[in-house]
Amino acid sequence: KKSKPSLKRSVGRPERQTPLEITEVPRKGSVCLTPDQMRSLKYRRMRDLNNEASKKCRKNRKVKQSVKEQGCQELEEKNRMLKEKMLAKESEIAVWRAKCRAIGYSL
Repeated sequence: KKSKPSLKRSVGRPERQTPLEITEVPRKGSVCLTPDQMRSLKYRRMRDLNNEASKKCRKNRKVKQSVKEQGCQELEEKNRMLKEKMLAKESEIAVWRAKCRAIGYSL
């Protein structure tokens, strides 16, 4: 059997080391480009901006999900503690009922 490494590997593509460069579209008249080249540059810029927006959206969604999961864990812990407290109170009630019955009170 092969032993699994203890380090947890991240899933997916590794994070970019250098910042993404957004393609710049030159102003009309500053550079002589064919309409096809200009369209291509505009499309590339649009894709670059959309890729960045998508990346940011996925990151924000992941952060929100982790916050929700943490809140859920806290509520589960609180619920467990409250259940323990309730069981303790119920057993205390049972003891008091038994004491009351022992001295003649009926509940």
